Amino acid sequence: MAAFNDQSEKVVKSAEWRAKNFPLRKTEMAPIYNSKVMFYHGKARDGSPVLYFRGGLYDKNLGSPETYVLGAAHCIDEALRETNASSLTIMLNASNVAGGVNSPADLNFIKAFVAVLREHYPGQMKRLIVYPFPWWARTIWSLVSVFLDKATADLVVLLSGDVSCTAPPPKELFDYVDASELPVCCGGEDQRPPVDILATLSD
Repeated sequence: MAAFNDQSEKVVKSAEWRAKNFPLRKTEMAPIYNSKVMFYHGKARDGSPVLYFRGGLYDKNLGSPETYVLGAAHCIDEALRETNASSLTIMLNASNVAGGVNSPADLNFIKAFVAVLREHYPGQMKRLIVYPFPWWARTIWSLVSVFLDKATADLVVLLSGDVSCTAPPPKELFDYVDASELPVCCGGEDQRPPVDILATLSD
């Protein structure tokens, strides 16, 4: 009975969170979505839709960490709705981007995003792949990992590699997604334009 009550409480809290924060407004989200910092595109090898987040394009001047988190949550919702899937793969591309801001990782965003995944998307994340994962990012990971429960932590895959703009992605990445499904901007061969998330919002 206690487990049932706990689950019911989580459902209520998620409903309250959604009612408070959604729908998003196009005018508020336009700067973030137009930067192509996040989008969903194609499928992983296991058939799950993939949400991409390009860290090199994360710009604090375009929105608060909370706004980025809500934008990512909307991407998750749209990917699951559009593909009729029950779970998705999240690819966090940490490579530098030519012309991008390429700022250090924002721990406020990372912690808030992890919290949202844990509290409002239980069971809907199939895998979180971080690539390339340089040696100096281990300090950041040690700070973030304390906010993860074991079930979520077990879904995280860290792939070592070079974050420079011209470096190829880690070869292990292609164990999870075929090059033909991986967007060119993220080191793959797929030249199709990313899904226009902004078009899913109304004014």
